[in-house]
Amino acid sequence: MQPNTIIASLPAPLNQIVIEAPKGTYRDFGASSDYPLKGVTYPVDYGYLPGYIGEDKADLDFFIGSTQDGRSGFIRVFRPDTENGETKFFTAVTNNDIDAICEAFKPVLLEHTTFENNDELLEAIKAFQTSVEKI
Repeated sequence: MQPNTIIASLPAPLNQIVIEAPKGTYRDFGASSDYPLKGVTYPVDYGYLPGYIGEDKADLDFFIGSTQDGRSGFIRVFRPDTENGETKFFTAVTNNDIDAICEAFKPVLLEHTTFENNDELLEAIKAFQTSVEKI
């Protein structure tokens, strides 16, 4: 598997995203029998942004595509341990990648949104930043 080369070209802090599950990786969530999604095969690289915390109190999740001028946005998925679900952001993805992400998470998908540009993405992630110094 080739490393994701798009990350280094993204604006800070997105250029610090850490990939933990390369495209095609299957992850079993180990969820209870009543949770509608047992696991997922990631259609694009998947990781997290250090210094940002999601609703699940873990590092903020990110899907990373391989398209220089790709789309950015987020999906929000149902989780029984969060009040309004969990936000998972994406960047550098194609429309087909967005469709594949939504399909993979369909049983728990609450919403998905795309942004016009990375400035909107950078604004959206500010709410998840953990450090005192906000971007």
